[in-house]
Amino acid sequence: MAKVIRAPLLVVMSCAGLWQVTFAADAETEGGVAGLQEVVVTAQKRRENIQNVPIAMVALTAQTLSKNRVETTQDLQLLVPSLVYNNVDGFAEPFLRGVGSDVLAPNAEASVATYIDGAFVANTQSAIQQLLGVERIEVLNGPQGTLYGRNAVGGAINIITLTPTQQAEAEGTLTVGNFARKEGSFHVSGGLTDSLAVGLYLGGSIRNSYMDQLQFLPSTVLGPDQPAHETQWGARLKAVFQPARWLKLTGSYELTAWRSFEQSALREISPAALGYVLFPNLPQVIEPYVVTNAFPVRWGNRQEAATIREEVDLGWANILGISNYRNSKTETIADVGDTGAPVFSTSTPDNRSQQLSQELQLLSTPESKIKWVAGVYFFHELGGFFPNLATSTILSPPPIYNSNNFADVTTKSYAAFAQATIPLWRSLSLTLGGRFTTDKKVYSDYQTYTDINGATAAPSHVFVPASDPRRHQWNKFTPKVGLDYQLSNTLLYASYSEGFKSGVFNIATPTQVEPVNPEILKAYEIGIKTELWDRRIRWNSAAYYYDWTDLQVDINNSSTGGVVQLTNAGAAKAYGVESSIEAAVTGGLTLMAAVSAEHTRYTSFPSFPGVDPVTEAGITVDVTGNQVQRAPKLTSTVGAEYTKQLPAGRFEGSINWYYNSGFYWTPQNTRRQPSYNLLNASVGYVFPGERWKVSAWGRNLTNQYYAAGLLDVAVLGTLVKDAPPRMYGLSVDFSTH
Repeated sequence: MAKVIRAPLLVVMSCAGLWQVTFAADAETEGGVAGLQEVVVTAQKRRENIQNVPIAMVALTAQTLSKNRVETTQDLQLLVPSLVYNNVDGFAEPFLRGVGSDVLAPNAEASVATYIDGAFVANTQSAIQQLLGVERIEVLNGPQGTLYGRNAVGGAINIITLTPTQQAEAEGTLTVGNFARKEGSFHVSGGLTDSLAVGLYLGGSIRNSYMDQLQFLPSTVLGPDQPAHETQWGARLKAVFQPARWLKLTGSYELTAWRSFEQSALREISPAALGYVLFPNLPQVIEPYVVTNAFPVRWGNRQEAATIREEVDLGWANILGISNYRNSKTETIADVGDTGAPVFSTSTPDNRSQQLSQELQLLSTPESKIKWVAGVYFFHELGGFFPNLATSTILSPPPIYNSNNFADVTTKSYAAFAQATIPLWRSLSLTLGGRFTTDKKVYSDYQTYTDINGATAAPSHVFVPASDPRRHQWNKFTPKVGLDYQLSNTLLYASYSEGFKSGVFNIATPTQVEPVNPEILKAYEIGIKTELWDRRIRWNSAAYYYDWTDLQVDINNSSTGGVVQLTNAGAAKAYGVESSIEAAVTGGLTLMAAVSAEHTRYTSFPSFPGVDPVTEAGITVDVTGNQVQRAPKLTSTVGAEYTKQLPAGRFEGSINWYYNSGFYWTPQNTRRQPSYNLLNASVGYVFPGERWKVSAWGRNLTNQYYAAGLLDVAVLGTLVKDAPPRMYGLSVDFSTH
């Protein structure tokens, strides 16, 4: 068997690509060149070779993540060309094939769902995950409304963490780099008894921020109050208990914390912003990596989670239960204006999410000719602002300084689902599936007002009383129908599926008390997966057509003072093609390439509350025919990995080029992210015995500038979140296996 290589808790290498390597034996071919390794996934709730799964997806094992220095889920966009993963103020904004959500509020889950060990992560400020002791990540393209549901309208990101075995093993990594980067991780696991195995996974990092800060009006501001460093740490305890052949329990408990200045550091790029109008003598500093905040800027997130996986072998079928509890709290302060003038700040000392979920599945055995799964699902979450503060000495009539919005939404979701793959004739199979979902939300909201000293400045205003909250329920059936045909090493497939994202209450703006409608996507897809030349070449391609209605769109309307509003776009369509190829050229050289091309258009959106790009005044625009936001027409990645056995030890090298053709940030198609290229590389030396390894890595080696997020705030201006510049470092790894 091929040796299992697992990433440390904070993965430490570089590069970016779409190749997929996993833990199966190499297939020896003529000339001593090994074939590509088999990729094993659980996308359909059972273990399968990815080449036999009729779904467009990317599987990234720990080895691949480590070589590409994927530190968080946001970094996945460099490995999955169809994924654009932005964030503003720490709110995750993943868009997969142009399907996503830029709504920044609790109860507005992302349209691309994130799962950790099978458990859904609801809060978008918790979806950007540190990759703590990860075994592999599976990214599923297209609506996953049957087996996953829970707002997986655009796709799903499944994170599978390392599971301890009876074999004793330990790993460690130390890293140093620019911006005074220091990282460390450690993992130890093994059997305590014949029926109990335990693993401990630890990791932490600290570095200086790549953002600089200037202040021009020190007598009128609150001071910087920013953390000097970007810090992360995490710990997970995971255990496997198998008291009998037919019963297996896997439990984990983890704590993670992340503090950052960069997450909330929004940089003003509009010369017509209100701060510059009100204070014309302020110097305009509009350059990358420099913010001019007048209010404090900071961001911090802390999470704890507990998951129990219950597996029972009934003989004729298997039972799988997934029980999960997750509690997260985020503190945020952002200067929404960032001109150096104290115009407007938003802060949330407690953006809270407490969720509980239970899933129960009944699955066919691996030997069954008909592969089937049926299950039920329950989800409960309390999410909200406690409170959300809007601060201004200019826009509020004295003595009001803060408006404190206390708002929360309780969500309950119930679902029943089933899917079966039935052999029809020879190698032709039919897949039928469906899921019925009921989502219920209860919303309450009130607001208080205080002066600069925190004393009450005006009577409170109750928008939605807790005694008589807004209630809404949505029901939806999401089907799936597919055909696939297996020809030797080639799989042909076609499918139709639907995705559903429930309605959302806009708790960031208490005057908008009614929810927006659910978003519904209908998807048609055909694909081919094939391996050639004794598995030395692997080529996968898919083409799709999307038809979706009531897209949920976040806007900032000048007529309401620039506060966040939610609306539904009428309809949109998209079609595209994705293709990836991987080739084992020699025993030590592997080449990879992937491309994603897409065309998107709004087919009905006649009244978009837009912004005049010159004056920042609010205007109403018919954006029908415009390109859907965050949907680049072309993304691609080309890379190579090379290993060479030396007289003593082994050389390892990798290089990758990523290209994004650019995209529009809003439906108005005025603010655009230009095209950009990223070059990443690493070189390493593995010492004899393969227990020690030293490597040098670099990301964004050409120091290409691009934005990680954008916020168009009408009269307050346009704010961007700068993506990291060039990063490089040196890592030392130790492993006992």
